[in-house]
Amino acid sequence: MSQPSIFWWQKYGTLAQMAQASVALLGLVAVLFQINEIRTSNRAASARQAFLAYTDLAFKNPKFAAPDFERIKAVPRNG
Repeated sequence: MSQPSIFWWQKYGTLAQMAQASVALLGLVAVLFQINEIRTSNRAASARQAFLAYTDLAFKNPKFAAPDFERIKAVPRNG
């Protein structure tokens, strides 16, 4: 009896199974990409919020935004 000839891809499953695995892998890559984009977006939002808070404080207290370093150095320190 001779062995029935099989194609190389039949060793790994049917064509439908390989297509399903490919779609699942593509979905996983899409999820990882979305997580990376969310992380980047959160970093940018945090930096923007910190900058706006710093700018708000600078407008409310202009004397601290551009301090006189010579005057600060002249004050004696305790300790």
